[in-house]
Amino acid sequence: WITPFWLPVQSGPDITMAQKCRARCGEGMSDYGSSEGSPLPTGESRAPDGGMSVNTWAMLCHFAAFAGFFVPFGNVLGPLVVWLIQKDSLPLVDRHGKAAVNFQLTVAILAVAITVGSVILSVVGIGILTGMLGALAYYAVILIFPLLAGLAANEGRDYRYPFSFDLVR
Repeated sequence: WITPFWLPVQSGPDITMAQKCRARCGEGMSDYGSSEGSPLPTGESRAPDGGMSVNTWAMLCHFAAFAGFFVPFGNVLGPLVVWLIQKDSLPLVDRHGKAAVNFQLTVAILAVAITVGSVILSVVGIGILTGMLGALAYYAVILIFPLLAGLAANEGRDYRYPFSFDLVR
């Protein structure tokens, strides 16, 4: 019996998180959060040092690009640092790190091209419009694709960015 989402789940100090999960999700999740079974999703394993899971490190490769909103060149440096830390010990992180760094370098080249194109077109009078549209597209790309890649990495799947130069091999 699975408790529908609109009905409250029994709570109290004697109800554990695993029991609440079983009430919501059914018996298929009975080992989630218990000491008998692994609480990790299928395909995920711990890093050799016993720290964060491999999938979490792979996800961090992509999400580290959001450092670019706070630190100059952080969109390239964030994934690069995470990749350099774990590339030798975790093959999944090596693949995702290369993909993230390649994509961020490609996007950086795209940003320079948009800026140069806008400056050149401003002589004609349409540079401001093209610059604004280019900036809007740029920010949509740097928000959406690393987010999708990070979610895929967290599930243990490889992700191929729609456009990316293979600058790091």
